[in-house]
Parts: sequence; C-alpha cells; structure tokens
Amino acid sequence: MSIGPEWIDVGTANQYREHLEAVAVLFEAVFQRPYLPLLWNQFYLENPYGDPLVALAYSGSTLVAHQALIPQVATNGNKTVHYHLSLSTMVHPAHRSLPVFLELFKLVHRAATERASAFVLGFPNANLYMPLRRCFAYQTLIESPLCNWVPPQADCAILSMNDNLSCAQAGRFAPPATVEYWAWRTKLNHARACTVNGRLQAVYKLLDGGILNLLHTVVADPATARMDLAGLAAAEQCCGVRLTERHAELLGLARAELRDHEGYCLRMLARPLCTSVQEMDFNLLLCDIF
Repeated sequence: MSIGPEWIDVGTANQYREHLEAVAVLFEAVFQRPYLPLLWNQFYLENPYGDPLVALAYSGSTLVAHQALIPQVATNGNKTVHYHLSLSTMVHPAHRSLPVFLELFKLVHRAATERASAFVLGFPNANLYMPLRRCFAYQTLIESPLCNWVPPQADCAILSMNDNLSCAQAGRFAPPATVEYWAWRTKLNHARACTVNGRLQAVYKLLDGGILNLLHTVVADPATARMDLAGLAAAEQCCGVRLTERHAELLGLARAELRDHEGYCLRMLARPLCTSVQEMDFNLLLCDIF
C-alpha cells in the first residue's frame, strides 16, 4: 500500500524561507522554466500586508505539491477589505491527483478563514479554472482574452505621470493608492501610471519589442479614448499595445482591430470566505502574472 505525502502548513515568511530550495526545484519541474528568486521574494517574503499561507506536500525529502495565498488589501475609497490572492499552484506530474488538489486548497482556505480573510481572489490558468469552480465554488468575475492592437499613427500624447495607481472605476474595489503599495507592486515590473491628454487614466508597463502592456484604464471620454491610447503608445515609442478585450471595449476599440495573444484568456475568480465577494475593479496589478 502506497503512503501518501506528508502535509505541512506554513504561516510565516520565515517558515517559508526554509523551503525555498525545494520550491525552486518543484517550480522548474512543473513549469519547465527557470525559477525567479527575486519575483518569489517580492510576493512571499517582502509583502507589506503580511505573511504567506502555504500548503506543502512532501514525498520523503522531495516537495511534490505547493499552494499559496498571500494577504492583500483593496479599497473603494470608503471601505477597506482584507483578502488573499491565490498563486503558485504546483503539483509534480508524478503526484497529480484529485485528492492532492483538494487537500492543497482545503488547507489554505482554512488558514485564510482563521485569519478572517474576506475572500480569495485568483487568476487560474486553463487547467485550474474548471476544477476551482466545480470543487470549491469559485465565482467567475471576469473572463477576457488577452489581445494585441496595432495603434494608428498619432501625435505623441501629453502625459502627466502619477506617483501611484490612483485610477479606479467609481465604487469598485481596487488596490490601495498608496506609496507603500505602489513601491512594492512595481518593484520588478516597473509599471507606470499617467493621465493621457488630461483625460484618459492608464496604468501600464513596457515590454521588449516596443510593446505597451496596458494593465488598467479609466476612460473619461469614450470618443477620444482610442486616439489617446494611440498617442500614449507614440509617446512611449511603442509600435503595439497588449491589453485585455475588456479594456479594449472600454476604450472603444473594435474587435476586428484586435488579434488574440497566443490564445491566452485571463480569468479573474473569487471565493467568499468570511464575507461576500466585493465588486472588484479589473486591474491587472491584482494578478501576479503581470
């Protein structure tokens, strides 16, 4: 009879630090790409909002499964909620099974509930999307393809750079517009926030190859938004814009102008814990992928 894995609950950054060497090995086995210690440290060890909650499974001395939640804060200007972001679901190919998947999420959900977390927010890949919905009743908040857009020729826009990501849709919960959050979240992705031509608010980062990756926008004037975005791209000397279909709709871009980016679809899910899920702004800074 086979013996199941040994399960370990981790509730502090210092405890988690002891497992990082094993985490790196599992990451590279699962994703077949190099482990990025700086990015891992940012989310797990340097998070200003608290310690990670991590479920680990070992087979002997080998880490074979990993699931984490990190604490986050969102505000609508009047109310602040404390929730957890789900990330880094990893199970070694030789150990994948429904019982292992269920135990990973049961452990972290229980730990987050004990800490009075409002809900869990997640951006799962295609493989994880349906299991989370069926097994744990995650709600789909947003489902939007990632697209590429070639902007028309435009004059360089007038940019007023902001020192934080203060733009948010009215009444929706969004990341806090604080220096603390902005410094932490943009430490490695170098995101920028600006007002374009005095009306379009944009949060974005610059990618290799002259691509402007739009992370969030608030549109004041739909009639001018399309050319404002083109002007932003021109000002940043970018030949293309990468954005979600949802953001493209806000900006008045026609679907015929967009080309799907490698078939990638971005899904924002949530599972209530201690309160109902709040109406979240669709800001890609909420997602660790960006």
